[in-house]
Amino acid sequence: MKVANDEHQVFELMLHAKKRCSFMGSSVKALKTKKEKRMANGLVQGHAYSITDVRRIPIKDGSGRCIELVRLRNPWGNAVEWNGDFSDKLEPKAHERKSSE
Repeated sequence: MKVANDEHQVFELMLHAKKRCSFMGSSVKALKTKKEKRMANGLVQGHAYSITDVRRIPIKDGSGRCIELVRLRNPWGNAVEWNGDFSDKLEPKAHERKSSE
């Protein structure tokens, strides 16, 4: 089994797994005293998430840079949801401002 050492390697490994139609999952590390604690960004410490897609999206600013996105699914399916960049509740124009900075 290949072990990834940095974020770029992890993302490359996830892209490879996607091409092979592999099942992927993730979790947010939690201290024993903070399990199931909701973080400011909407994710829950100690909670498991399904990874449903990974994509590299080009930034339309001529720089050739990309944004690496990972789509997570909360198996609880409740109101606890990501509220940071690229969330359902963030206005689309806010994404454009962020990517052009």
